Amino acid sequence: MPFIKNDHIQGENFVYVGFQNSRKSLNGKSHEFVGFFTSDERNERVANNPWKYFEWFKQYAGVLSLDLSNYLDMTYEERWLNTYKSRAIGALMQSASITVVPTISWSDEPSHDYSFKGVERGSVVAVSTLGTRLRGCQKLFMAGYSSLIDEIAPPLVICYDNPYSCMFDYVPLITIEHEGRAASEFSASRYRQGQMSLF
Repeated sequence: MPFIKNDHIQGENFVYVGFQNSRKSLNGKSHEFVGFFTSDERNERVANNPWKYFEWFKQYAGVLSLDLSNYLDMTYEERWLNTYKSRAIGALMQSASITVVPTISWSDEPSHDYSFKGVERGSVVAVSTLGTRLRGCQKLFMAGYSSLIDEIAPPLVICYDNPYSCMFDYVPLITIEHEGRAASEFSASRYRQGQMSLF
């Protein structure tokens, strides 16, 4: 598994902007972090040609690594490959002097074998609860979240969409609000039986 090292993010001034809302050209360096809680189709554009985006992302304080789906109805190999790509692109961005926060996703218990690999222990990480409330997925989500805390020991977790109240029992959280009605409608249309994350 490719390795994303700890960039020692300070959470006090963390500001998020979704990739779909980020700009290719800014007048100066932004204090925002670019995140990828959007469609796999959009994220694959970055995964397939990451070098194209390096100068774009260098205008920002940093990026969250790609959030690629870990649907329960995918094969184990497909889910592993998506995690591999997220780590590989994150490590590549770090090699280009871009600050990276690892994004962590998982599905069922077998996915814990790879989901928390390739991230330096003690790193701030990002997760998403989007889609996990559908059809009773909370138990699977929290089992993985507990394993994440044990494996990576993050001092802080950045959570996209509403966190579960029990998540506050582990480590401090920064919550990122869902980016609008259009995204909510899209997520509803994308729902599939058993999925853990819509994005």
